[in-house]
Amino acid sequence: MAHLTGQSKLSPRTIPSSRMRQVLRGLLRGLGEKQIAAELVISRHTVHVYVKLLYRRLSVSSRAELMARWIGTRQRQAAEFFVAGTPELWDPSDALLIGC
Repeated sequence: MAHLTGQSKLSPRTIPSSRMRQVLRGLLRGLGEKQIAAELVISRHTVHVYVKLLYRRLSVSSRAELMARWIGTRQRQAAEFFVAGTPELWDPSDALLIGC
């Protein structure tokens, strides 16, 4: 749990570049590095570098951990929305990267 261990939260500030966010979206859609590279028209090596940077920045070591972080983030945002009644916290159209 990110909020219990002090790990980085997933937000636009933790993912600074638009290309890094595009790679993250591909990972969250279940695409492999080769598929992401083809979709973004960049080399597989470049995607791999972005993946490693994402893992380091988000303090995760696997895609499973990344997905668990995403699920936890979405659950917290949904809870905040329903408790506070603030729609700006809940944007299902972009899944994780609100405001990116």
